[in-house]
Amino acid sequence: MTLCLLILMSSFIGQALPPPVEAPASPTWSVVTVLPGEDLAVLADRFQVRPGALLDWNPGLKETPAWGTRLRVLSVRREEERFRMTWRARQRVSVAWLARRFDLTEPQLRMLNTWRRGKRFVAEGERVRVYVVRSRWPGGTWTGASSSRTGPASRSSTPSGPGGAR
Repeated sequence: MTLCLLILMSSFIGQALPPPVEAPASPTWSVVTVLPGEDLAVLADRFQVRPGALLDWNPGLKETPAWGTRLRVLSVRREEERFRMTWRARQRVSVAWLARRFDLTEPQLRMLNTWRRGKRFVAEGERVRVYVVRSRWPGGTWTGASSSRTGPASRSSTPSGPGGAR
C-alpha cells in the first residue's frame, strides 16, 4: 500500500498545480450610453440582466430609448461609457472602415449621421458623429475641452487604414 502511494506521489512531482478558481466578480454600477438601433432587449443581453431590471434602475425609460440616452446598469460585465464626438476625415475613407475604427456597426454609423443606405465612403473634410470609449480612442490622446456628457467638441485625425496616411 505504501509503495503504491509513493509511486502515485512521484508521478505528480514536478507538475504544475492547476490554476486557482477565481470567485465570480460582484456586480458594480456603471453608466452606459444607448447607441442607435439598441433597445432594452439588446442592452439587457449585452449586460446579462433582465430588461425589467433596466426599467427598475432607470425610471421613465421607454422600451426603445433614444440613442444618446445614459442609463444606469448594475452588472458583472463592466463597460466604459461612450462619449459623443465629431471626427473629421483628412482623406476619403469607407464607411465600413470607419465603423470598425470606432467599434460601431455600419447601420449605427448611418443612423448617427443620417446617411442613406447606399453611402459607402466619407469624403475628405467631412465631419462624422461617433461615440467613443475614452480609453480605447483610436487616435491617441484627447484634445479640446472635455465635457462629461459629450466628450471633446472636435477631433481631427488622419486615418491609418487603407491607403495609409498622407
